[in-house]
Amino acid sequence: MSGRNCKKILILGATGPTGILTVHTALEHNHTVTIYARNPSKLPASISSNPNVRIIRGDLTEAEALSKAVEGQDAIVSLLGPSTGNVAGNPFTDAYQLIFSLMKRWEVKRILAMGTSSIPDEHDGFSIIAFLGVALIRIIANSVYKEIVGVGKIFETEATKDGLDWTIFRLGFLSNGAPQTPKVGYVGKDGWVIKTQRADIATWLVDEVEKNNSEWIRKKPSVWS
Repeated sequence: MSGRNCKKILILGATGPTGILTVHTALEHNHTVTIYARNPSKLPASISSNPNVRIIRGDLTEAEALSKAVEGQDAIVSLLGPSTGNVAGNPFTDAYQLIFSLMKRWEVKRILAMGTSSIPDEHDGFSIIAFLGVALIRIIANSVYKEIVGVGKIFETEATKDGLDWTIFRLGFLSNGAPQTPKVGYVGKDGWVIKTQRADIATWLVDEVEKNNSEWIRKKPSVWS
């Protein structure tokens, strides 16, 4: 699209449903996308064959491969998160610490990372739905809960110390429904609801990357539909 400030965007978690929509949206806006994935074969041909897509195979512990992915980017969008009811160790907090160090090395400032309502924020209001949802996760998937909370903490401490322009966007239940207008604010306030359309997340993320001065830098907003 003419007039856009085209960006180079690294997308992590691009092989999942929300990641694929985010890649498509970025390409529609004429951005150049790098995908770092363990299993690139999960990508549809519409993405893998696109000349504006660069694919690097690797996992989150491979510093050399991940460094190649981070180098030269304008922003990183991360849709990484636990996909099962249990997490062994601290794979995501460890990965983000590596990513932060690589961002410093290659002077990449902007990162948007997915979180949930398990990550608290001082601006949140009270929501019984959010309260019960977080309590349930703490009971049935405590290792997942601890890892998600840990991700929030390292962004607040390590990413801030490293001078990064970070945003944790917190999501509720994801839906494949028709796109609406993404809404942004805090849990329990501003008409917050727990459901988010994947298409709305993709739209909001690409819009955020395009902004030179986002109001959500070093904040943890919730995004809903």
